[in-house]
Amino acid sequence: MSKALGLVEVRGYVAAVEAADSALKAANVTLIGLEKIKGGITTIKIIGDVGAVKAAVDAARASVESLGTFRTAHVIPRVDSQVEDLFFEGHKKSQEVSIESSSEKRDTKDKEKTETPVKKKEEALVK
Repeated sequence: MSKALGLVEVRGYVAAVEAADSALKAANVTLIGLEKIKGGITTIKIIGDVGAVKAAVDAARASVESLGTFRTAHVIPRVDSQVEDLFFEGHKKSQEVSIESSSEKRDTKDKEKTETPVKKKEEALVK
């Protein structure tokens, strides 16, 4: 995988949301998450192609500097496989679980909808 990891550290959750919003609007990147650290510090983690991540981090930095809450930012191009496992594996697993559980819920709801009217009609005919 030739992905880059972008990290933006800010003071305050509102600034983190602002930075994440700016980053996602600026380039085709994926938000892994916002990690709250002690002292009101929050780190935004994004992944994507190297150029896209650099553009997203620059946009996030610019938007948060205007608020006065920017701390630091860094882009790691071509992330090493061990770091990749640390950051990307949890993201992949959570996507797989949500996709499976969503489809199972839909299948169950669809079965209930189709079975319920049929049973009611049969009961009405028997009476």
